[in-house]
Amino acid sequence: MNDWISVKDKLPEAGEIVLIATSDWVILGKYKPRWGDGSDDIFSDDGDCGLYGQPSHWMPLPISPKA
Repeated sequence: MNDWISVKDKLPEAGEIVLIATSDWVILGKYKPRWGDGSDDIFSDDGDCGLYGQPSHWMPLPISPKA
């Protein structure tokens, strides 16, 4: 099952922590809308997600297993 969502189709809620896919990496980060019109939105790993490339897809975090 492929749960990846294209950033062209839908974006996560502001501040939601998600898995972020770029052409070379999968990182944990959050979505930070900047201006509200989608023109300058970013995904951030609390550093600079741009270091990892342009995000193409994202995925909600899975539910943690019970110990």
